[in-house]
Amino acid sequence: MTFDPTRAAGDPAAQPLPETAPAEASSAAEAPAEASSAASEGGASGTHAAEAGTVDAQQQAFERFLATMPERLEAFIAGGLPASVAVEDEEREFVKDLTPASLPWVEAYAVSRLASPALAAAPANRRLAEDLMRYVGETLIRTLGGTWTLEDDHPQAPDHGMPSVRLAAPASEAVPAPGTVTVSVFSLLMTALQERTGEVFISALIAAAGDSPAEALDGGDPAGSPSDPAPEAAAGTSAPSAPAPTAPTAEAQGVHRREDEE
Repeated sequence: MTFDPTRAAGDPAAQPLPETAPAEASSAAEAPAEASSAASEGGASGTHAAEAGTVDAQQQAFERFLATMPERLEAFIAGGLPASVAVEDEEREFVKDLTPASLPWVEAYAVSRLASPALAAAPANRRLAEDLMRYVGETLIRTLGGTWTLEDDHPQAPDHGMPSVRLAAPASEAVPAPGTVTVSVFSLLMTALQERTGEVFISALIAAAGDSPAEALDGGDPAGSPSDPAPEAAAGTSAPSAPAPTAPTAEAQGVHRREDEE
């Protein structure tokens, strides 16, 4: 019997080690390393499999999101959004025609229904939140041209696995070459519910339009007319006047412009 020379004499933890032939000792030393390597490879394989499963699940959910777009959007416009609202003691038709002019109305409705960003994630409100994102995203796409995308590779605009829209971006003073603008509609909704100004959706569209906001807005006031108020969802209440859109903070809203890589 020999003792482990790395342990101090008199150490209560010191235990006698059995004598082992050199070849056997080498083999015994290699066994834990091999086991460790196998465990490491197994762990990495399991991690990759889990990541692949998550990606597949997200892709399937994205495909369902696109497949149900027409019926969900139609149902939300017909029955989810109000037909009219009281504006300064006058009943006014609610603008919900997927145009830029409708964005302040839809944002005011969102703010009136959801008191905070946290409420948008509550199970009872998830369908409403998703329908609002569908409406805003489709309005941006129909106005500027673009597509829905699951990928948002901008590090400052996490989309939390939610679909974003990738829009055509005309050349501007800041970006001389045409490119694309990625807009996280999830970030837009959260910002709208946080700031509660009624300006977030339309400001995002103006930011995405670059140096051509008038063309994107079809030459009109984004709120309908300078005197048009934003709507309130609560029946029998008068809506406050809609503030004029200000210079947007695009990065804070999840609007990110980049040149084409081609």
